[in-house]
Amino acid sequence: MWFYPNPIKGNIILNGEGNITIEKMSGEIIGEFSICGVRMYDMGQYEDGIYLLHLHSVSGETVRRVVVNHDWGFSVK
Repeated sequence: MWFYPNPIKGNIILNGEGNITIEKMSGEIIGEFSICGVRMYDMGQYEDGIYLLHLHSVSGETVRRVVVNHDWGFSVK
């Protein structure tokens, strides 16, 4: 799985195949969706902080950290 940009204040571009779970650092699951190829997802709806992206696929699980920072100067639209 790859994603861009990081940190993010709006949309994030994801690439992978499987199911994505978005989790707060507290362990609370706040989003889930399927992905097959490239997809854009609105992370701007979440408050500033660090989130975990879990990609569950046939080859296993991949976990990546993403930072949401609304004061940061770049956003994919």
